Amino acid sequence: KFDMRTCELSDMADGGFVPDLFDNGFDTADISGLDALQATLAQCGQTGFVNEADIEVIRSSIEGATLQLGGGRTIKVQFVSEDGLIMRKSGPNGLKICGEMTKVNDHGAAVAVHGDQDVLGTPMKQLMDGRAPELFRHAAPDSTNDEGDMLLLNVWIPMAAVVRPLVLNDSTTLDRQQHQLRYGLPVDGFLERDEDASTTSGRSCTTKASGGTSAPT
Repeated sequence: KFDMRTCELSDMADGGFVPDLFDNGFDTADISGLDALQATLAQCGQTGFVNEADIEVIRSSIEGATLQLGGGRTIKVQFVSEDGLIMRKSGPNGLKICGEMTKVNDHGAAVAVHGDQDVLGTPMKQLMDGRAPELFRHAAPDSTNDEGDMLLLNVWIPMAAVVRPLVLNDSTTLDRQQHQLRYGLPVDGFLERDEDASTTSGRSCTTKASGGTSAPT
């Protein structure tokens, strides 16, 4: 069940709000200098489809790259996960324009505020033998690490005119004890997981959000 809330949105396109990765939980990144990535994204934007060759270029272009963030920080991408790359498409007001969903293509727009990463949940718990909270910077109702210099990040790259802006949660508005919870996401047929990690957990919240028309990181 969803706890529906009315949220205040800040449009990053008007230049009035500049997020900081550590303070707000998200930021923008400059990928304009990655020529192979730009060429591949342009092609994917035209075809509306991502194939295996495209995925290899996207991952290899980002992995190891040092990116300048809009908030003033720089980050180095140490590793790009082998799974979880998807292409979302949506028409105005969430209009469905996708065909039959596959592992990578024809995913519709997300319909609720959520976080895909949880250092306390699967598969991180199994992959890192429970040490993920010690390594990754994070904040949760039951665990906090504000000294680590490594993070788990989702990367979003707009490839076409935006008709449904990407909205991101401003973590400074979040009461984690009251609003943040853990949820289970079945991954059968979507992500390759061992049986003990067949359900991955993430973080979901309902709170005020700050978002924008483009937020690649």
